[in-house]
Amino acid sequence: ASAIVAAKNANLPNDNIERAVKKGTGELAGDTLEELTYEGYAPGGVAVMVSCLSDNRNRTAANLRACFTKNHSNLAANGAVAWMFNRKARFLVEGQKADAELLLEVLIEAGVDADEVEVSDGQAEILAPPEAFEPVLDCLTAADIPVSESTISMLPENTTELNDVGEARQVIRLLETLEEDEDVQAVYSNLELPDEILNRLAD
Repeated sequence: ASAIVAAKNANLPNDNIERAVKKGTGELAGDTLEELTYEGYAPGGVAVMVSCLSDNRNRTAANLRACFTKNHSNLAANGAVAWMFNRKARFLVEGQKADAELLLEVLIEAGVDADEVEVSDGQAEILAPPEAFEPVLDCLTAADIPVSESTISMLPENTTELNDVGEARQVIRLLETLEEDEDVQAVYSNLELPDEILNRLAD
């Protein structure tokens, strides 16, 4: 159940979640499931990582290669962009309890290690080592702190800012197309868009 909550919080389409659950429980016919990671570059040099769960490595690779090619992007060798990302447990807290002092106090009292607690725009983000996912979630739940998002994510060390609206559209189209693939579980990138570009995309 916690995996489904995490997947929904990571904005995975519902049918992808259901398909992954059925594959994992053997309800869908297929070979052994493999966790696969693909890496590549989108327009403007944006780094992209794609996490997949597949019963057919060849189909997944072909689909992803076609998706990258159609969107003016390139698949890269394993390790090409992975070094730009860190695997982190990530939690979002919104509302009254999105308070850095309160959250740090709760985490310290529970003896749980967090790397970072940052608050902006009424939302607190907690980052921790991946192995601390359950302890952090347990201590927040015990302290009656509602968590709006809880995931294990690949977070970029540095972002790539795009100032060209055309390139930004191409990258967003690539990310959206990847997320629609039935084998894709999560898509990560180091894309950063300035407000001016975001506003133009919204027009």
